[in-house]
Amino acid sequence: MEPIVIDDFIPEVYQDSIYHLMTGREFPWSFYDYSVSDEPLENFYQIGEPYQEHVQMGHLFVRDNEIKSEYFKYIAPLLGSFVKETGTNLGDMFRIKSNLLVAQPGTQTQFPHADGMNVVDGQITSIDKKTLLYYVNDSDGSTRLFDNTGNVVQEIEPKKGRFFLFPNELHAAAFPW
Repeated sequence: MEPIVIDDFIPEVYQDSIYHLMTGREFPWSFYDYSVSDEPLENFYQIGEPYQEHVQMGHLFVRDNEIKSEYFKYIAPLLGSFVKETGTNLGDMFRIKSNLLVAQPGTQTQFPHADGMNVVDGQITSIDKKTLLYYVNDSDGSTRLFDNTGNVVQEIEPKKGRFFLFPNELHAAAFPW
């Protein structure tokens, strides 16, 4: 599968609705110690420059195909468009979450990773999945896709309303400046 980028994936009124929801005072964000995994990256592979783990805020909508958030209904237009565009069954979605990344000191790129990664005998077991990113707002922190040798092969700038679907291969966020 080749990566797919679609601007204005949902109508502007829905883009604005999601933006106002997630930037509003009432939207519940949780603090995450790690931006890439639920545990320290040393458990997966050798870490170090030029990458850095960062803290972030997150909101979990779905985990293990089970709705975890009362706010799930507000992202329905986005999910409906996703199903229409890809033919994917919503029941096949392992996780849906929002990340809130902020500027932090140090190296600006998180570690290359595959979402939901689990390393078994040196192999990343989640590689056959797909990752969808929907950008809620414009930002200067791009998403980078990597080849198996660690070279950046594609870089996508966050733009409000942009849909970015790609095979769950190694990728990383560059944090906003």
